[in-house]
Amino acid sequence: MTNEELAIRIQDGETELYTQLWDNTKYLLFRIMRSKLNSAMIPNHITIDDLRQEMYFALCKAVNYYDREKSFLFSTYLP
Repeated sequence: MTNEELAIRIQDGETELYTQLWDNTKYLLFRIMRSKLNSAMIPNHITIDDLRQEMYFALCKAVNYYDREKSFLFSTYLP
């Protein structure tokens, strides 16, 4: 199932599919995060788990904003 199909099904109430969408997109989210934080100094109290949680929230937000009527890939909605 494509990321676009997963996002649509999640929007339609199949929230258990978040796990599959996360597995499909987490490496892309990590690359996006790394590119944005490339030169930033991250405080010591922020852990990788904190960053992972923020990426998951970004994924959830992208699902909410995904517009099934447009022909964009789901990945364009990621931060």
